[in-house]
Amino acid sequence: MSKGILLGIPINGNSFDETLSSFENIIKTNKSNKKSSYIATVNTDFVVNTLYASYKKIKNINLLKTLIHAEWVTADGMPIVWAIRGLGFPIKERVTGADLFKPLLNLAEAKKWKIYFLGGKESEAKLAIEKIRNEFPKLKIVGSNYPMIQSIDSNEEIDFEIIKDINLKKPDILFLSFGNPKQEIWYYRNRSNISIPFVMGIGGTLNFYLGKIQRAPRWMQISGLEWVYRLKEEPIRLFKRYLIDALLFSIMFIPLLVYYQFLFLVNAINKNGNKKLLQANKMLSEIKDSNHFSLEDWKSEDDLIKTLNKMKLKPDKGKIILNLNGIKACNHEDIYKILILKKECSKKNISIKIISNRLIKLQLYLQRII
Repeated sequence: MSKGILLGIPINGNSFDETLSSFENIIKTNKSNKKSSYIATVNTDFVVNTLYASYKKIKNINLLKTLIHAEWVTADGMPIVWAIRGLGFPIKERVTGADLFKPLLNLAEAKKWKIYFLGGKESEAKLAIEKIRNEFPKLKIVGSNYPMIQSIDSNEEIDFEIIKDINLKKPDILFLSFGNPKQEIWYYRNRSNISIPFVMGIGGTLNFYLGKIQRAPRWMQISGLEWVYRLKEEPIRLFKRYLIDALLFSIMFIPLLVYYQFLFLVNAINKNGNKKLLQANKMLSEIKDSNHFSLEDWKSEDDLIKTLNKMKLKPDKGKIILNLNGIKACNHEDIYKILILKKECSKKNISIKIISNRLIKLQLYLQRII
C-alpha cells in the first residue's frame, strides 16, 4: 500500500480506479473478518482542523488519531496533491469523496451490499436518498438517521441510540455526513461499538449529488481551480474559510517543503555519495535480549505488529529505542513505519525514543512525528 506522509498525516497515493478496487477488497475482507475500516478524504480544511500552526500542540488529537488509524486516506484537494508531491511522494491523482460516491453506489448495487446514511440536514438528506433510490432501484438502503450533532463532544445517550439502530440493520457501508471534524471524531469515539465493514465520511457530498451545490467544470477540478468556482457559488460562507485555511496551511507546510527541497538538492549534488540518502537504517529495542531489526524488515503494518508482539514488552515498563544514527534522512515509507510504530506503542503504553542526527530530528519535527 503506497502512502506518503504530510505533516504527520498518511495519504494514499493510488489512482481513482485503484482506490475503488481497493475499497471493494476492504469490504470483502472486513465482511469475512468482522472488522471495520474508516475512509477519509482529506483537504486543507482537515489539516487546519487537526493541527495548530505552532509545532508545540495538536489542535484535535482525536481527529489526528482517526486519520492515522484510517484504512485509507485520499487527497481530496489539489493543494494536498501538490504539497505531497513537493515532498517527493509520487501521488498519482486527486481522489475526492464526491467523485467516489456514485461509483460506490454502483458497486454496492451490483454486489448487493447494504447501505446506511447517517447525518446531514434531514430535509435535504431525504431528498438525496429518494433520488438515489430512483437512480439505483436495486440498491439496498437499510436505514438512515439525521441526528443533530451540534458539537464534537460525546453524548453517550444519543450515540447509543444511533449505534443500536445501525448495528441492528447490519449495513455493509455506512456513510457519515456530519462534516469534518464531527464525522471523524464521532467514528473514533464509537469505533469499538461499530461492526460495519466500511465507514466513510462524505461531508456535504449529498448536497453535490442532489445538485444543491454545483461541482466546478472538470478542467477546473483537474487544474486545482475548483476553489475559485466554489467561492463564486458561496462567497460569504467560504471566503473566510479559504483565506484562513490557505494561510495556516502555508505556515505549517512551507518550512517542511524547504527542508525537503534542500535534501533533494544535496542528493543531486552528492551523486557519488551515500546512495541511501533517503533510506532509514536500524532499530534497537531496549529489552533483555537486545533484539535488533531493520525498518526494511517490515513489509507491512502486520509485520510490524507481529514483531512488537514477539518482543513481549510490558505495558508502562517496556521501552523501544529507534536508532537512526549514521543516516541522513528518512523516505516516506520509513516515516510511515515510524508513525505506525508510535501508534502501536501508544496502544500498548510502551515508550519510544528516537536517536538520530539533527537533520532527521528536524525532518521528523517538521512532519509532526516528534
